[in-house]
Amino acid sequence: MRLQRRHRLLLGALVLAVTIWLLDRLSGRTGPQPAQAKGNGTAPAPTTSLAWDDADALLRRLAALRADGDERRLPETARDPFQPSALLAQLLPATEVPMPSGAESPPADTPGNFGARHRLAGVVLGAEPLAVVDDVVVGLGAVLDGHTLVAVERDAVVFEETATGVRVRLTLPGPGVP
Repeated sequence: MRLQRRHRLLLGALVLAVTIWLLDRLSGRTGPQPAQAKGNGTAPAPTTSLAWDDADALLRRLAALRADGDERRLPETARDPFQPSALLAQLLPATEVPMPSGAESPPADTPGNFGARHRLAGVVLGAEPLAVVDDVVVGLGAVLDGHTLVAVERDAVVFEETATGVRVRLTLPGPGVP
C-alpha cells in the first residue's frame, strides 16, 4: 500500500512533533522556570541610628541646591492643553462683537431682554478665560450689544451693561438642551 502525498506530510509532521516532545521530556525541562530573586537570601540590616554628621551634610547640600535657584532646573516645555494659547488671546481683543447673521437687536435693552437674545454655549477657564456666546468666542472685556463681559465662571458668564452698570448672568443650558 502506497501512501498519498498528503498522508506522508501528515505522518512526517506527527513524527517531528513526537520527536520534539520526547526530547523535551528526556531533557528534564518541562516548562518555563519559576522566577526567583537573585542574591544571597539575606536582607540588609536596617540602620537604626542616624549619624548627625551625615544629617548636617545633607542639610548643607539641600541648602546649596536651594540657593542655586532656577538655573539648574529644566525649562518648562509642557503647557496646559485646556489653557488658551497666547495667540488665541491676541486674536480676541476687547472689541465690539458682531451680531450673528440674521439677528437684529431690539431697541429696548433690558437685562431680561439681553439674556433672552443671547445663548451661552461654553466656557474655557484659565489665565485668560473665554466664553462662547452665540457661536462667537469672546474674552474678558469683550462688548456685546452694549454689555461688557466681566466674569467667566464654571457654568455661567456675567455681562455688565456699559451705560447703567446692570449685571446680567447667562448660564450654560443643561445636558440635552439645545
